Amino acid sequence: MYSKLLIVMGDLITDRVLLSAIVGGFAVVFILRAIKNVKDRRDSNRIYEFLRRCAKDGQYVFRSSEAISTVTRLPESRIADLCSKHGHIERKQGQRHTWRVAS
Repeated sequence: MYSKLLIVMGDLITDRVLLSAIVGGFAVVFILRAIKNVKDRRDSNRIYEFLRRCAKDGQYVFRSSEAISTVTRLPESRIADLCSKHGHIERKQGQRHTWRVAS
């Protein structure tokens, strides 16, 4: 009888450990994803504001990823990725890494 009780308790503990591990895993993934979204939004806004200032001054309409990288201190690959996803930034036709604020 004592062994049956241990088996039942062992099954109960195992089930809760598995459930806890699953819930914990989802919580970690959710938190990491939220942090990534906040960083992406922050960096996208930095890029957008820089491009907006350049267009407002009238000096430059298009800016290269290299020029944006110099000012924002972000890697060029990240700039290209964020600019391609941003709704108000568009790429110049025929040039992969040249961006402007969409009209």
